[in-house]
Amino acid sequence: MKYLPKELVNIIADFHDYEKYCKPVHKIKYEKVLDDIINMGDIMNTISPIIAKECWGPYKPHWFDGTQEEWFDNQYVSSLSDED
Repeated sequence: MKYLPKELVNIIADFHDYEKYCKPVHKIKYEKVLDDIINMGDIMNTISPIIAKECWGPYKPHWFDGTQEEWFDNQYVSSLSDED
């Protein structure tokens, strides 16, 4: 087969639809980030960037004894369970 059928091309192209596949998940995560920023402001008047990174950053915090992969897995599973 030299070319893919048009129907298959359309199905593949549909997966590039940000509005349909990515935006709903990104919106949920973005709202959680905004909530975290508000909560950080409720805890302290001024928060240094290093404290924000340590507590809310993408990498495992110093107090987490597991691996980086376990931290990401835990965060991913938590975000899925929060959506229900």
